[in-house]
Amino acid sequence: MPDALTYHELEQHIVKKLALNRQALVASWIRFLAWIFLGLGLVGPAYIFAAYLFGFSVPYVSYDGLHLGLMGVLVGSLYCVFTALAAYGLLYGKLWAVSVCLVHAYLYLAIMLGNILFGNDGVNLLELTVLAIYLQQLHKLRALWN
Repeated sequence: MPDALTYHELEQHIVKKLALNRQALVASWIRFLAWIFLGLGLVGPAYIFAAYLFGFSVPYVSYDGLHLGLMGVLVGSLYCVFTALAAYGLLYGKLWAVSVCLVHAYLYLAIMLGNILFGNDGVNLLELTVLAIYLQQLHKLRALWN
């Protein structure tokens, strides 16, 4: 006869089951993009620091060809890590994941709008459309996630 589960083991079992249920809620296209963002978020800081050390330009670390220096490198690296954290939480069904993803998506929307208003780039309608659908999906997930 198997030994009875301790309270801690039972709690871990329930947390794993809930995480698996949360993972099943995430749409496959979001999961696909989250894997890409997780990879880029982990490789991005190394690339940005290498660009700073060797002096070549990186989009979002330079603005209109003006190199932003170490502060741009740090901000760009932190943004990459934040992207990876949001993707990790969503992929592995963490309790905090939807909240972090919503903050990340709205931050990215603000960056996009700032770039549209103050940058020389045009409007990327495909990116805005995907972001709008993603935000809608996140708000739907929020109700089911907890």
